Amino acid sequence: MNLRPACSRPGRRAVFALSQILLALALAGQAQAWTGDARTCAVAPPLDPSQPLSIRTAVAAAVCQRAGQQRRSGLVTQSQAALDRAQGRRQPSLSFDASVGSSTEVGNTQALTARLSWVLFDFGATSAAVRQNRDALAATLQEQDADVLDTIADTALRFTAAQLAQGRLDAAVLNLRTTQDSLAAAQARVGAGAASVTEQLQAQTAVNQSRLDHARAFNEAVVARGALAQAIGLASGDLQARLDTDDTESALALQAVDVRALVDEARERHPRVLAARARLDEVASRQSAIRSERWGSVGLGVSAGRDRTTTESSTRPEAAASLTWSIPLFDRADREARLLDAMGDARVRESRLDDARRLSEAQVWREGHTLVGERRALRESRLVQASAEQALRAANERFRLGVAGFRDILNAQSLVTAARFQASDADARVRQAQWRLAAATGRLGPLGVGLAR
Repeated sequence: MNLRPACSRPGRRAVFALSQILLALALAGQAQAWTGDARTCAVAPPLDPSQPLSIRTAVAAAVCQRAGQQRRSGLVTQSQAALDRAQGRRQPSLSFDASVGSSTEVGNTQALTARLSWVLFDFGATSAAVRQNRDALAATLQEQDADVLDTIADTALRFTAAQLAQGRLDAAVLNLRTTQDSLAAAQARVGAGAASVTEQLQAQTAVNQSRLDHARAFNEAVVARGALAQAIGLASGDLQARLDTDDTESALALQAVDVRALVDEARERHPRVLAARARLDEVASRQSAIRSERWGSVGLGVSAGRDRTTTESSTRPEAAASLTWSIPLFDRADREARLLDAMGDARVRESRLDDARRLSEAQVWREGHTLVGERRALRESRLVQASAEQALRAANERFRLGVAGFRDILNAQSLVTAARFQASDADARVRQAQWRLAAATGRLGPLGVGLAR
C-alpha cells in the first residue's frame, strides 16, 4: 500500500519550511539519544607493599586485575551499543544528496536533495526490541556483578588465609619463646644440681619441635602471602606489609545469621538469579517483537531539494511526501520458526533461573550453618586456650615450689601449643565462613553496597 500525496513545484516558502522541519527532526533525534549507566572496571591506585593492608584495600586492587572483569566490561559495552541501536530505530533517518551531471538534452545539471524516512508505527516491534536489548544489558550487568562478587570473595578468602598463616606463625613464635625459657630454666637447674640431664634433654626436644613448627608456619605464611600478592597485582614476594582487620570484617563479624531470611534474600536478589531472570525477560521481549512483525510498519518519507540545468536560467525547488504501510506477506514460515525457537529458549532460561535459585539456596544454607558452627567453635577454642595457659602458669608455679616435675611443664606447654594453633585456626575459619556466606547471599557487607538492584 502506498499513499503518496505529492506536490510539484511548490513555492520557495514551502520548501524552506519543509527543510527546517527536516533539520529540527534530525537535531531532536540526536538530543534524545539514550545514555546508560553501564559500570566499568576502575583501576585501583598502585599499592605500596610496605604499608598495612586491609581487606577493603586488597579487594579494590584485585577486582580489576582479573582478566574476566575486563572481558565482562567489553560485554557490557556491546550490550549498551545494541540498546543504542534499538533506540535509534525510533529516530528518523535523514540524508543529503548532491549531484552534478551533464547530458546532451538538458546540458549541465546541479541538484541538492534532503530525504527523511521515519517509521511512525510498527505495532510494537521497536518497543519489544528495545525491551529485549535493555533486558540483555541488565543481565550482562548482573553477570558482571556476580563476577565482582566472586572476585571479592576469592580475594577475601586469600586475605583470611594469609591472616591464618600469620596467626599460626605468631603462635609458633610464642611457643618457641616459651620452650626456650623452659630450656633455660632446665639448664640452670642442671647446673645447680637440682635436676637431671634428662630434664634438659626433654626441654631441648621441646625447643626443636617448636622450631620445626615455626619453620612450617613460616613457609605457610610465605606461600599464603604470595597467593594474595598475585591477586592484588603484586609480585609473589613483594607483599611484606602487615595485614590489618578493618571495619569491613568487624561489620561482618557482628552480622546476625538468620539462615532462612538469607535464603529468601539470595533466591530473589543474588546477581546470579537477577541475571537469569533478566535473560528470561529478554527472550519474552524477543517473542513479542517476532509476533509484531506480521503487521509490518507504517513509515513516512519526505524529500525536498533544488535542481538547476543550463537550459533553464532559474532554480527549481521540489518537494514530495509519502506515507507507506509495508506488510510482509510470505514470511509466515520463517516467523513461526523463529517464534518456536524463542519459545524453546524461554523454557531453557526458565530452567536456568530455577537452577540459579536452587544453587543460591543450597550455598546459603550450607555456609550459614557452617558460620554458626564455626562461631561456636571459636568461642570454645578461646576457652580451651585460656584454660591451657592457666594450667601452664600453675605448672610453672608448682615447679618453682618443687611440688611438680619438669614433665608436668612439658605437658602443659604441649597443651598450650595445641590450643594456640586451634584458636588461630578457629578465628580464620570464622572469617572465611563469613565471607563465603556473604558471597552466597549476593552481598558482601560494606563492599557489596550498590551491587544488588
